[in-house]
Amino acid sequence: MTVLFTRLNITAPSDLISELRRVVPERMRSKIVSEALEEKLTKIKREKAIEELAGIWKKAGGIPFKNDKELSLWRKKLWSSFDKRLAKE
Repeated sequence: MTVLFTRLNITAPSDLISELRRVVPERMRSKIVSEALEEKLTKIKREKAIEELAGIWKKAGGIPFKNDKELSLWRKKLWSSFDKRLAKE
């Protein structure tokens, strides 16, 4: 698979650029910045998707969970009831 590259001119805090130059070898900097950008974009897209799903869940009358622990308990109960029904067959 061929990957096309595009030059990008960005601004960043001087101390961050100084640290990048000090820590990362010259020919690795673009790769490091690209990987960091990709990770950040993935995180932003994931958070946006979670917000959208939460809205859909709420509109559909889903159970309002206060935290991840409540969600995990609900999911375990759901799957255990499914496993019990499956075992009866």
